[in-house]
Amino acid sequence: MNVRVAIGMIVALLLTPVAQAKIVCWTDENGHRACGDHVPPKFAPQEHQIVDSAGRVIETKAREKTPEEAAAEQQRKALEAETQKREKERAAYDRFLLDTYASAGQLERARNDRLAMLDGRIGLAQKAVDDGQKDLEGLYKRRQDAGDKVPPQLEKKIKEVEGQLVDNRAALAKLKQERSGVCESFSNDIARYVELRGASEPYQGECPQPPPPPTPTPSPKAAPKKPAGAASKPAPAEK
Repeated sequence: MNVRVAIGMIVALLLTPVAQAKIVCWTDENGHRACGDHVPPKFAPQEHQIVDSAGRVIETKAREKTPEEAAAEQQRKALEAETQKREKERAAYDRFLLDTYASAGQLERARNDRLAMLDGRIGLAQKAVDDGQKDLEGLYKRRQDAGDKVPPQLEKKIKEVEGQLVDNRAALAKLKQERSGVCESFSNDIARYVELRGASEPYQGECPQPPPPPTPTPSPKAAPKKPAGAASKPAPAEK
């Protein structure tokens, strides 16, 4: 080898900074500290430290989490993310309330308008249920009067009205549930609005009650039938 080349290689090695050399240290199965240029695979999941040639710790690698710890960490992060999301949504909704309504009274009027619309729909749905029930009672009476000779068309009509009545009752229940939801939602909004406005006392207002259902109109009684063969009473003679 050329003497100059050999001397150049030696000088380059001597000039390499010692601080660039890194050593990895870990704890073996006996609890003793061991060091080398890499961590043995079986000790890789453990915590280990990277030190320089002067013995200074320049980085610490945490041990790998157990499956249980990893799952708990993931759950904690998901919970934190959900909490932050709810806080942002609430802050945005608070701004919406303050920017949209000038007073709690405006919120109450908006609630009452919404309830009035729902009460109208509830009234129509209730009437449909009442009418359907009345129609069905009449059909049942016709079937009873028919005895063993019930026309197929009558049975078909009964099933049709029964199905409509089930649907109408479900629609009525859904509307009533929606009304309760509107009351609860607006009550929360008004209470929050009052709180944001710095009121000294919490909101104590109540949601208006639904109007009472209409009283059904009694059907007129039919005139009693005359028995067969009965003679008509003669009209009194004029004097």
